[in-house]
Amino acid sequence: MHAVTTRMDYALALSEEEAGRYRLMAELAAAQEADDWAAAGIAPGAAVADVGCGPGAVLAVLAERVGPTGPAMGVDRDPGAVHLAERAVLGFPQASAHVGDADDTGLPPGAFDVVMCRHVLAHNGGREQAIVDHAATLVRPVVRWPASVRGPQWAAREAMVEDGVATYDDLARWDAAFERREREAEAWMFVPVYVAVGRRPV
Repeated sequence: MHAVTTRMDYALALSEEEAGRYRLMAELAAAQEADDWAAAGIAPGAAVADVGCGPGAVLAVLAERVGPTGPAMGVDRDPGAVHLAERAVLGFPQASAHVGDADDTGLPPGAFDVVMCRHVLAHNGGREQAIVDHAATLVRPVVRWPASVRGPQWAAREAMVEDGVATYDDLARWDAAFERREREAEAWMFVPVYVAVGRRPV
């Protein structure tokens, strides 16, 4: 058995055998969650980030899914895991991995169509919100929105007041914000889609 050196505080010690188990899990996840992956935008040409990529098993599958025109970048805080991840994606020139924290990856903001964060929150108690907030900054805006368009939420404003979800003070504040935005030529709207997959233990 060839052991790979990892940080002493890393939750899952890695070995070649353990890396093999990760590869099997990645293949099963890709097959069982195919619809969820597609709904999240994992498709040929998509730019994807794998935050907490571990030994790169899922990163390699992502690189295969997005193809040669879709960059796939992995980040993990453990240098030993990153070393294995680099080896896992050797056959994918569009893929890479580097050391970074889940809430401070060093990845460029707004550069990705999909950010995967798999089995990370459970091992980072107390930092969950910071990790999710950081992941949201990595995703690019997905809709170029004319400044004069207010969207379906504005059309439902009276219904929201009737249902007690909003007040007329809220509507006045929102209207002022829309008016400020309408003075601009155009705006970007960030429409996040979160996909969470969970299963009962067998």
